[in-house]
Amino acid sequence: MAVRILNWFLGYLIIFVRGNFPERFVNLCTEKGIYLWNLKRVESGMYLRVSPKGLKMMKRPARISHCHIKICEKKGLPFKFKKHKKRKVLFIGFIICAGIIFYLGSFIWVIRVDGNAKITADEIKIISETCGLKQGVLKYAVDPNKFQNNAIKAEPRLAWIWVDVKGTVAYVHVREKTTAEKPVNVKVPCDLVASRSGVIKSIIVRRGNLLVKEGDTVVEGQVLISADKGELTPVHADGDILATYWMEKKKTYSLNREITEYTGKERTYYGIKKGNLDFYIKMNKKEPYEKYTIEETENNLRLWGDLYLPIVVKKQWYKETVNSIERLSVQQANVLCEAEMTDSFVKEIGNTAFIKNKTANVKEIDSDTIEMSIIFECEKNIGLKRYR
Repeated sequence: MAVRILNWFLGYLIIFVRGNFPERFVNLCTEKGIYLWNLKRVESGMYLRVSPKGLKMMKRPARISHCHIKICEKKGLPFKFKKHKKRKVLFIGFIICAGIIFYLGSFIWVIRVDGNAKITADEIKIISETCGLKQGVLKYAVDPNKFQNNAIKAEPRLAWIWVDVKGTVAYVHVREKTTAEKPVNVKVPCDLVASRSGVIKSIIVRRGNLLVKEGDTVVEGQVLISADKGELTPVHADGDILATYWMEKKKTYSLNREITEYTGKERTYYGIKKGNLDFYIKMNKKEPYEKYTIEETENNLRLWGDLYLPIVVKKQWYKETVNSIERLSVQQANVLCEAEMTDSFVKEIGNTAFIKNKTANVKEIDSDTIEMSIIFECEKNIGLKRYR
């Protein structure tokens, strides 16, 4: 890619070599140090590319190999200038444009963060800004070592941070500290109590005086393992008490379900965002469709590679939709309602418990509505430490 850009700036020619021995011509050119590229053999000769300087050196190889050279095209910036040499305004405009791009390429316009987990990218960007790394800063003024030291001092959760500047993009690489659990002080006496009501299924005692047995029904707050062991000093009670408990959930569900579908029609608008300037280019301010959904993207204007400009190009899609009513059978509604209720309950209990079994009951309220009741049988370690 870089070689192609360089060749374009220096200029080159596409030539056609005709003769009985074009391969010998190529060998002679190579011996004289003439750089050739994009060679393409055809029946009557050969197409290739060469610089203007290389073309001047081809007379002797062409004479020795009995080949004739024909210039097909002239490509590149020097020939463009030569073609438009009378258009001074165009030339001056090009120089000014190139100067502006070169000037803007000396600053950082995009900051990207990777390697973070608990610390958000926005938090990293705020920390970076306090340490001198922000949009619009001169990229040569960013000292990675100084930035690293200041960022780690500013954010204790960071184990390591580094910045790589490529083009107008600053890549901030992050490693977070792993937080170890605080050690439990077993010298402090405490009881193990029930965090909720349930029926004891299994018991593991590590320390303390067990006050319940398998099969007992306990209530929330009841002491399961006591810190008191006769006349001895109270201990730090510890153990695992697995209990079974039941929870009932109810939900009404309509047999008429509204469905949103795309018609396939869509309209795209483009916009620009720079500072306080923020707009979309729309010929008609009226909404394109009666019902629609909108998707939007925002990206910095990219020239090539990692060279971005401080202008955000926005894209907005309007997709037309239509709504329709789908009539569900009672069996379909049962399946959908049960799945939604189960997903909701799983999110509610999280990782603290797991569902062992469930029993669903359905009744029809009217011709369009059902009510579902699900009894979830769950198991959970209900032991909770209560310090004295």
